[in-house]
Amino acid sequence: MQSGQYPDDMITNLEYTYTLDKLSCFKPVWYVHVTFALLVCCSGLGCLFTRIWFKHLHVYFGRLYIICMLWCMGTSLVIHNTGLPIAVLISFIWVLGGLTVGWILIKMHQKNLERKAAMLFNEKLRKNENRFLERLRLKEITEIIQKLKIKIQRKKIWMDRILSYKAAHGTLMFMSFINIFGRIFGVNLSEGFTCHTYPYYKQLNSPKFEGLGKPLTHVPIHDQNYTKLPWANGLGWWGLELSAGPIVFALMFGCIFAFTEVRYFTSKRKKLKESDRNTCFSNIRILAHTRAQHAISKETYSPLRLLLQPPLPPSS
Repeated sequence: MQSGQYPDDMITNLEYTYTLDKLSCFKPVWYVHVTFALLVCCSGLGCLFTRIWFKHLHVYFGRLYIICMLWCMGTSLVIHNTGLPIAVLISFIWVLGGLTVGWILIKMHQKNLERKAAMLFNEKLRKNENRFLERLRLKEITEIIQKLKIKIQRKKIWMDRILSYKAAHGTLMFMSFINIFGRIFGVNLSEGFTCHTYPYYKQLNSPKFEGLGKPLTHVPIHDQNYTKLPWANGLGWWGLELSAGPIVFALMFGCIFAFTEVRYFTSKRKKLKESDRNTCFSNIRILAHTRAQHAISKETYSPLRLLLQPPLPPSS
């Protein structure tokens, strides 16, 4: 899309704000933003609900919460009018901070629980418990590991439950959810949304504009240097380059890497088999040689042979 394709009615248009060939506000995106914000709240409530009931759905609501939060943030980039209050920005710090740290903590908890369950599994195998081995024949290993995890969790005392990665995860994610949930009630959705502001240059000198001593000047709609930008030849081609280009490169790299890795491991397996075969033959030869030497030794130094051996003739 070339510069100049947008109508020069920014001052009288409430649908979008477009300056220097950049979009800062677009009304239809507001509805998408609100939809994802509501989905964030619903998925957060789902996380709280499934923490007590239908626990197997908790992880899916958590993933939905993170995905909707990302799209909610992304859509907010093009519904800008007058910025946000500092108080709201502080609450967003807790939203994203709690989400980030909470996600890291639950991953640490899962890894720790996997390790303990694997250790318990191996311990039961070493003890050769008949009941455990019977269960192992009838069920999948993953199912048994999952039950061992539940067993480990239920054996924890209340102090272990409170002072844990999982409890810290729940606390921080709840803090994240409450701060975004309260934001919904702070916005009057019935008023709708409009792009009702337009930017002006400050009356100061800067690398972008020399405004000292000049009257207020609005930011122009079009960029004089637009033709020098990498997407000046068309936004469609630019989007295709940013999508198809990396996909093609990733596929080519993946094919080369997979082919090289298969060749490498195939060669390594052949060498290992050859080494094992040579080692086996070598061990067989050593064993045969040892037995032969042992037989010769017994035959040469047998006391009975020495007694029966005729005496040597006297030396002249």
